[in-house]
Amino acid sequence: MSASARGELARARWKEYHHSGRRGKSRILDEFVAATGVARKTAISLLRNPPPTKAKPRGRPGKRYGPDVRAALEWVWAVSDYICSKRLVSGLPHLISMMESHGESHWDEPTKEKLLKLSPATCDRLLYAVRERSSARGRSLTKPGTMLKSQIAIRTWSDWAEQEPGYCEGDLVHHCDNDTSGEYLHSLTITDVLLGWTENEALRNRSEQTVKNAVESIRLRMPYPIKGLDFDCGGEFINEIMLRYCRENKILFTRARPGHKNDQCRVEQKNWTVVRQNAGYNRYEGEDARRALSALYRALRLQVNFVLPSMRLVSKERVGAKIHKTYDQAKTPCQRALDHPCVPEEIKERLRTEEAGVRPTHIMRQILKLRNELYEHAK
Repeated sequence: MSASARGELARARWKEYHHSGRRGKSRILDEFVAATGVARKTAISLLRNPPPTKAKPRGRPGKRYGPDVRAALEWVWAVSDYICSKRLVSGLPHLISMMESHGESHWDEPTKEKLLKLSPATCDRLLYAVRERSSARGRSLTKPGTMLKSQIAIRTWSDWAEQEPGYCEGDLVHHCDNDTSGEYLHSLTITDVLLGWTENEALRNRSEQTVKNAVESIRLRMPYPIKGLDFDCGGEFINEIMLRYCRENKILFTRARPGHKNDQCRVEQKNWTVVRQNAGYNRYEGEDARRALSALYRALRLQVNFVLPSMRLVSKERVGAKIHKTYDQAKTPCQRALDHPCVPEEIKERLRTEEAGVRPTHIMRQILKLRNELYEHAK
């Protein structure tokens, strides 16, 4: 007799065996041994504790997130320009809402509910197969400015105590590949320390007047006034023209310490995520390349400030040899501006109007197109 048949017979006779006396149990045991062929001790065990009807499932349960969830997550991840899972999961409700409002969603309601329940660890697991890593490295070509240093205050990474937007860090990125001869393009990056709002401008060269004009262009595009600018010690920033410009526009002008990249950690991060990941390390020359790079930055402005969430460091604590960092909830710079009490209501209304017209999928396609057009100008 098979094991399943013995179990079925044991389940059929166990109640009778349990309520019988000594002679009744002996009779039932004789019948069970004769029918099944098992030893008497085995028969006693089976009749005392018959096996359950269904065996307990072994191993891990079935997968909760199928190919539909994986495909939807990969689509949203691509639209968000492949940001990390912690930022992506925190920003999924806002990003999904933006995509659905413009008819850019490709999922049903059950898939959407599963997307909104994802954890960062599960997100990493689902995206593991398609995640690509880049190991590109660049060069720093900052040359120190020797003039006016004593007139410009130093601001270190720990000196940012402002609780209102408008205080920014700025830096210049070189697009020269490995050849520093001749004239080539540069990118000016200015990012708000408190909100993370980021603006970029493509420069034909890095002359003092060109840099000043680029700063003015960014100042006019910022949704709120610039109250402070912090640059490195490069000669393109530390000069009479920039000092006079900041004084005339009542902008607090500070500089970082030479050789201390961490003093400008916010803008250095944007140099990588916004500039290098899109423009690469190629050499670009001429006005046509500058126009292509400017067009790319106009599209990236909408993605970085209205679509991509970012996290701010709230606190960090050293425990032994490790440092535990605490971050706030990931939000887009636009959301942070709308939530901040120091931003005037008329500026918030303009931001809401601009945000309503942002289409994440359309912007991502436009960025890919403009990026390919820019690469055609690479030397």
